[in-house]
Amino acid sequence: MAMSKAQFHTLRLLNNEPARRVYRSSRADDYSWVHEHSDLPITPTLHRLFIGGYARIKADNRDVAVITGKGRAVVAQAT
Repeated sequence: MAMSKAQFHTLRLLNNEPARRVYRSSRADDYSWVHEHSDLPITPTLHRLFIGGYARIKADNRDVAVITGKGRAVVAQAT
């Protein structure tokens, strides 16, 4: 998978702290993924990272996304 600048930036954010899911309404599918250090929602980028195995949802809290070992390796390789 080719890594875009936005995906790499999101990985760097996740490397520092998790992202959180914020619901916009009571519907289960009406949410955005946000990160404290990003002004914009990171939902589409984070979904691509989930698919690639670079990020995952925490098992004990489905509203928190964290970086995986595969994602950490990409960040470490770039520094």
